[in-house]
Amino acid sequence: MSRPATSPRRWRALLATLALAALAGSGCGQASGARGGDGVLVAGERGGVAGRFSFPRGIDVAADGRLAVTDRTGRVQILSDRGEPLTQWMLPKYDNGTPTGIIFDASDPSTTTLLVADTHNSRILRYSLTGRLLGQFGVYGSEPGQMIYPTDIALDADGTMYLAEYGEHDRVMVFTRSGEFVRQFGGFGSEPGRFQRPMALALSPDGRLIVADTCNHRLQVFSPEGELLTVWGGAGTGQFNFPYDIAVDAAGRVLVAEWGNHRVQVLDEEGRTLGLLGGAGAEPGRLGQPWGVAAGRDGDHAWVADTLNHRLQRFELRMVGAGPQAAALREGS
Repeated sequence: MSRPATSPRRWRALLATLALAALAGSGCGQASGARGGDGVLVAGERGGVAGRFSFPRGIDVAADGRLAVTDRTGRVQILSDRGEPLTQWMLPKYDNGTPTGIIFDASDPSTTTLLVADTHNSRILRYSLTGRLLGQFGVYGSEPGQMIYPTDIALDADGTMYLAEYGEHDRVMVFTRSGEFVRQFGGFGSEPGRFQRPMALALSPDGRLIVADTCNHRLQVFSPEGELLTVWGGAGTGQFNFPYDIAVDAAGRVLVAEWGNHRVQVLDEEGRTLGLLGGAGAEPGRLGQPWGVAAGRDGDHAWVADTLNHRLQRFELRMVGAGPQAAALREGS
């Protein structure tokens, strides 16, 4: 007995159903959930949908635990305190390159906003947490107050902005909350007080400004006015291999994401190494060229932008300096 002919419309519907089933089975188009074990929570994998990442870079944690993350696609994502996607948006321009620095700004008690160092467009963008562009400042150039490649932002309690920049002068500039230039310090070089590609900034609880002097493989510590206080790295305490990002937790510990060593180094307030997190690899708890690190506001964990593995990882800071992972890292495995 012959079967009735299937209409072109029914064939199209059948093919669409099969395609959707294949996507669901392969996981394409669906964000992966967070998964944990051994004191590490893993969130995301490679992809362009919410909850997935393509070379995540800048990362910060809000007071309520939410995360803000940028990746190499020119996208900003807001996630829950467990790495679950909440909202996302694209930057207005990203064909020249994508941002490296991002920070929550809670200095205005009426609202929390998000600042993005739009590196390759020579400007700072301010967003609401729903992705509405509220304002921007920055003019391309090398004069005081102008910028070429801004990389990161640190904020004090009043909203004063410390901005790291490279491109010609490799310097730190200070602005008011509204974007008015105040002062600058640094300059290109390897001498103390100068920088080669300063990639990140963080303020300690006592007000010191810590700068990741990336291509000099060191951290430099300054007063808020720009006076050099000390240098960590090189022949001194702690050794670094392309420190790309830094964060300071509630206890004053300094977390350093080392792109070249595939790890996060944890220092005390004087720059002495307390322990290590990560190590090269793709397994949970291991890292691939991390670009970003952010300290949880409760002081018991840190989030890392595990860039080459296209994911985020949350480490419990009780792991620092203890257990087989830390011991193996100290032995150089």
